[in-house]
Amino acid sequence: MKKKQFFLLLLLIVVNSTMALAAINQQQKLSGVVRDQTGEPLPGVNIVIVGTSLGTITDIDGAFSLNIPSDKSVLQFSLIGFTTKDVSVKGKTTIEVTLSEDTQTLDEVVVVGYGTQKKATLTGAVSTVSTKELTATPTSNVQNMLAGKLPGVRIQQRTGEPGSYDAKMDIRGMKTPLIVIDGIVREVSDFQRLEANDIESISVLKDASATVYGMRAADGVLLVTTRKGEKGRTKVEYTGSVGFQNPTGMPDVLNAYQYAELVREADKNMGRGINSTFTEEDVERYRQEGATDWYSLAMRNFVPQTHHNISASGSGERAQYFLSFGYLGEDGIWKTGDLNYHRYNIRTNLGFDVTDHLKAEVLISAMTDEKNQPYKDTWEQFKAIWMLKPTETPYANNNEDYPNDVMYGLNPLMITNADKSGYKRNVNRTLNTTFSLTYNAPFLKGLSAKFVYGFDYRNTRLKEFQKQFTLYKFDKESEVYNPQSYNSPSSIKGKSWEGMQNLLQASLNYERNFNDTHNLKVLFLYEQSAKEEDNLWAKRNFEMDAVDELFAGSEEKQIGTSDANQVYRTTNMGLIGRINYDYKAKYLLETSFRYDGSSKFAKGHRWGFFPSVSAGYRVTEENFMKNIEQLSFISNWKLRASYGVMGSDITSAYQFLAGYDYPGASYVYGDEVYKGLGFRAIPNENITWYLIKSLNVGTDIELWNGLLSAQVDFFWKYGSELLGSRLGEIPGTLGAQLSSENINEDLYKGFEIVIGHRNKINDFNYSVNLNFALTRHLNRFIVESDAVNSYDRWRNKYSNRYTDMGWTYGSNGQFTSMNDIWHSPIQDGQGGATQLPGDWKYEDWNGDGIIDSNDVYPNAYEHMGDNGNPKMTFGAAISAEWKGFDVSLLFQGGGGFNVIYFEQLQYPLCFGGNGLAHFYDRYHQDENGNWISGKWPTTRDAGSYGTNYARCKQTTYDASYLRLKSVEIGYTIPQNFTRKFRVDRLRIFASGYNLFTLSNLDFVDPEHPEGTYGYLYPIMRNFNFGLNLAF
Repeated sequence: MKKKQFFLLLLLIVVNSTMALAAINQQQKLSGVVRDQTGEPLPGVNIVIVGTSLGTITDIDGAFSLNIPSDKSVLQFSLIGFTTKDVSVKGKTTIEVTLSEDTQTLDEVVVVGYGTQKKATLTGAVSTVSTKELTATPTSNVQNMLAGKLPGVRIQQRTGEPGSYDAKMDIRGMKTPLIVIDGIVREVSDFQRLEANDIESISVLKDASATVYGMRAADGVLLVTTRKGEKGRTKVEYTGSVGFQNPTGMPDVLNAYQYAELVREADKNMGRGINSTFTEEDVERYRQEGATDWYSLAMRNFVPQTHHNISASGSGERAQYFLSFGYLGEDGIWKTGDLNYHRYNIRTNLGFDVTDHLKAEVLISAMTDEKNQPYKDTWEQFKAIWMLKPTETPYANNNEDYPNDVMYGLNPLMITNADKSGYKRNVNRTLNTTFSLTYNAPFLKGLSAKFVYGFDYRNTRLKEFQKQFTLYKFDKESEVYNPQSYNSPSSIKGKSWEGMQNLLQASLNYERNFNDTHNLKVLFLYEQSAKEEDNLWAKRNFEMDAVDELFAGSEEKQIGTSDANQVYRTTNMGLIGRINYDYKAKYLLETSFRYDGSSKFAKGHRWGFFPSVSAGYRVTEENFMKNIEQLSFISNWKLRASYGVMGSDITSAYQFLAGYDYPGASYVYGDEVYKGLGFRAIPNENITWYLIKSLNVGTDIELWNGLLSAQVDFFWKYGSELLGSRLGEIPGTLGAQLSSENINEDLYKGFEIVIGHRNKINDFNYSVNLNFALTRHLNRFIVESDAVNSYDRWRNKYSNRYTDMGWTYGSNGQFTSMNDIWHSPIQDGQGGATQLPGDWKYEDWNGDGIIDSNDVYPNAYEHMGDNGNPKMTFGAAISAEWKGFDVSLLFQGGGGFNVIYFEQLQYPLCFGGNGLAHFYDRYHQDENGNWISGKWPTTRDAGSYGTNYARCKQTTYDASYLRLKSVEIGYTIPQNFTRKFRVDRLRIFASGYNLFTLSNLDFVDPEHPEGTYGYLYPIMRNFNFGLNLAF
């Protein structure tokens, strides 16, 4: 029996071996060389047998060899920068292949709303940026990576605080644009926290091309496409960097002797006597010995930053995959190390060819991040450091057992230390999922159906632990340390917030070419979405704070509630249609519509119709252009125009409903406090969308096959049905708050210019891209009371007026002497009695001899909200490659805007404390009483002379700037060396971010906003060293 089993096993082995040998014999070995158009060998070319996962890569000499399963096999040759080429084997044993450089521009595919289009046939104003261009700017916030790279897209960084995504973004001066990631509308925070290496491309829809997003497209649309699996064998890529950051644009503070001099000056100017606080001997002692440097006590100049990303992509016979994991870590500038941020990104993008006609995609992205910080927010910490007196010490009587009670308890030793004063921890978790099925109908060429379902979930958990601490004042007479408690009582607060979104799309697409002449694309799509948010928070005080958990707190005076503004449910529906037609890619036409519904409005006003039309004309496709040799240098010239209507429902939510707000204001009845009702505005059932009518006219031109290119756009965005209230038109005794109405109108208009140049000189490749944009905002109509007279109309009414007109006093410099004051128009209302040399000297604009509000006129740029918005934005991207070396530079800037600062950025000795160092350059008197000129007025008590703080040219700063935003230098090690270690690509690089800034602002960064009185974390300068690895 055993012998039979043995012989059967032997027979099976022989048969299988014979079959395997037969299969091997059926294969044939193919070898060859791949070259470029000049005949130079191309290393690193990917070669894949079409329909399989088999393949190889050319060596340093461009050579390859490969076993081919059949003489009917087709090989696909691909390399970045070259056009992909398919070659049939047809029984050959050796082949030579030539790859052509990819000119990209005309055949480049651009992502647009609900689809893609060739760049050559685009009729809208669409700008794009690739992952390579994006990642050349190293920063944690993807949104900031766009700065200076896309015309009309305005980015303001605002802060460099780890884990703070406080950045402003708009398109053509509007509000924050709609964010669409992989076809699903998502939050700005989802975009900001993306792993940049997961992004394939970003497209920006700036004109009527955004109309297909209807009610949400009024402010433009930003489309993000993430990477998918690539055909061929598995490719693993790693990008990692480590580096450090240091603060920029952070104002210095007065040192001890400068502070003492300014206090003496203020004492003299306020009539108290120059020696009231400090004597000359005190000043000299501080000059010689120095005193406390609160900056260096609390802050580090250099802090670490690290980033790692690893991804794998490839395909099998019927599946494609892209997998990615990313980590980002940043530390803050506090020496305690208690400010830090960590982010983790995971992505799985899978594609499946279920059948020959049915394809499925599953896209899953998960993100979690955590920010830790001391209990006191950044603005409080900087406010403290700026105003702490350098003449005071961090420890009472210099005894390190007793931290000093300085400036309202804001001792940096305590408030930057989480162990001493408590902490805040913010944890975000996000899950974005997309599932799609695409069916290509076999019964009708070009017809396909697509179903998409998206589900997003977001959760935020906030924990705030306020810990009581004690500071001390030392009494020299009694030699006693007197304690004072702060952050009392200790408490714990926890908050949980969650949001969910469901989105469903079903679409039909038809794309067909007729007789190589007529190209037609038709889209019809249904979309619906539902979104909801909820939250809950609770707070307890501690009797003993050894355990920092909610359950350990006291039940007495505990609080449990939720934020009413974060509890809602909304639903939207839409029908979308679009037709694209072109005749020989010469005459281009697109028309679309969206019929949108929103639950935020009353019945009868919930639906809106948003149409658009655009057209293009490629002049270079005409025979008369092709036949004129003198015009042959014009490679491509296209004229285009678009018009569309878009809407928005974000400014209004359920204002058609009558009712009350509860809880409203509290009231006392007897000995008890009760929550009362709050009155809502009068309901308005007619309230509905506001509308934006967008008109864009532009041209694209390429000369000498892309050696030089240009793009110019002029745009007008007419807003109507904007919300306003008739408060100024009716009596104030109505008895209820007026409702909003769709009555106001505005206009955004401007232009954009992009100029590009690229060239190759032997082994040297380079490109230059310049962009410039200008936007103005006009109030066409604002509901307001009638003007009393022409002056009132000019001074106080805002209809038909640009919003960037800032009203200030004109400047005549500074008063140089008391004689100058006495012979100038009266400025202080007291005949000049309170004025001193160095004070701002205002222009007597109306010539009546008195400086008052009638002398204010529009001579500056208005600032909106908490910061000025640049009217002009510009950028310059420069890149070059030579024999493995590469370099990229990005310059970015803005102009035509002002900022205004308050409190400590406005004058020294604020709150009775120190001041910023730039105020030391001021008018002051020498020992003989002679006035010495300076940039700032002479020192008084903070805020005591209000005339110097009126809005004028001297205090309304021109914030125009030009910044070297980023530099990256890299070197790719030759493949003949790296292939020995089975490494396809190894590149080392060094990069910098926010390296250098030119600006008229000499004491703060021009992107540093004036909100929170300017007490914000500084913008950081980054230096990183890393490598890109592929195998």
